Amino acid sequence: MNDDGTTSTVSGEKRWHRSLHVAETRDGLSTVVLELTSHSARPLLLDGTAQDVWRLVDGRTVAEIVETLSAQYDVPSAEIEQPVREFLSRLLELGLVSR
Repeated sequence: MNDDGTTSTVSGEKRWHRSLHVAETRDGLSTVVLELTSHSARPLLLDGTAQDVWRLVDGRTVAEIVETLSAQYDVPSAEIEQPVREFLSRLLELGLVSR
């Protein structure tokens, strides 16, 4: 564990985790998540690839998430890395994930 409470790999890339104060519910087709510490937070509906990325936020690095999705969807990693990074950044802004 780093001094700031985050974890990282040997290469230095930080691992992504779901925030502790997030509620989620799934129905098989979609997942709804809600950050619980903000009175202004709104539920976020995740489906398709967004839901797949959410499920992979379990201590993996971006590279590991991209590698898994690349294999799952049979697309080149280079094609999906930037959208995955942008989506994770948005989840971070909403307080739903941490690094």
